[in-house]
Amino acid sequence: MNIAEMQRKYIAHFIERSETLTEAEARDYLAYLTETPDAAFRERRVVQLERYLRNLELAKEADKASEEAWMAKAREVVAIKERWEALGATWTERHDCGVGITIWTLNGTELMRRLTGTTLDEELESVRKADAKLTEEVTP
Repeated sequence: MNIAEMQRKYIAHFIERSETLTEAEARDYLAYLTETPDAAFRERRVVQLERYLRNLELAKEADKASEEAWMAKAREVVAIKERWEALGATWTERHDCGVGITIWTLNGTELMRRLTGTTLDEELESVRKADAKLTEEVTP
C-alpha cells in the first residue's frame, strides 16, 4: 500500500470515522511513520496508532479470556453429566410446541430439565443444583 492510501485510510478511520483501519494497515502505517521522521503529523499519528494497536491487543486478550472461561464452564457441564451417566443416569429428548426438552433421570427420579435456548450459564447452574441434590441423596 502506498503512502497516500495509508494516509487516506488513517484519516477515514480516525478523523472521518467512515472506515475501519485493519490491524495490518495500522501496523504498516506505524512502521512508515516510525521510519520517516519528517512525515506530516507524525507524532500525533504515532501516538494514535500505538493506542489503537494496544486496544486491539487488549480486546483480543479479553476475547481469549472470555472464550477460556466459557470452555471451562462447558467442560464442567460435560464432566458432571459424564459422572451422572457412570452412575446410571439417562437422558431423553422431547419436542413440545417447537421447544426441545432434555430430561435427565436416575432410577426413575428426574434430575434436571433443559430447554432449547438455555444459555451455558443457566445450564451450568441447573447442573450444579441437580448434582448437589444427587450428592446429598447418595452420600449417607
